[in-house]
Amino acid sequence: MVTSHSAHAPYRTRFSVAGHEAYSDASEAKGGAAAGFGPHALLEASVACCINIWLRMHADKNGIPLSGVAVDVRLNREASGETILEWAVSREGNLTPEQRNLLREQVDSCPVSQTLLKKISFREMSAFKGS
Repeated sequence: MVTSHSAHAPYRTRFSVAGHEAYSDASEAKGGAAAGFGPHALLEASVACCINIWLRMHADKNGIPLSGVAVDVRLNREASGETILEWAVSREGNLTPEQRNLLREQVDSCPVSQTLLKKISFREMSAFKGS
């Protein structure tokens, strides 16, 4: 579970999970100081990191000589009624065309992408502190 706490600067937020912490903030145009990741950037980062880790795990499991992965993800909200996560993946290593294709096929099955493809609902947790 991720927990976030208000910081002293307007809109700056510290978030933490399992002993790790980072900051989120609103852009200057929205009254923040841009002193941390924007909330939408965190969504993009979640997908990008998941794809990166997932491809490396698949390569390790299948003996594919993948030496590195770079993933770009962009959240496109321009279409009315639809949110599109666009991605580009660069695979490094002495890979055959077949291995490149196998890795490409794995992108769609990264666990975060699979989670986001399901119906999503929001609900308040019971017994929330300070409510």
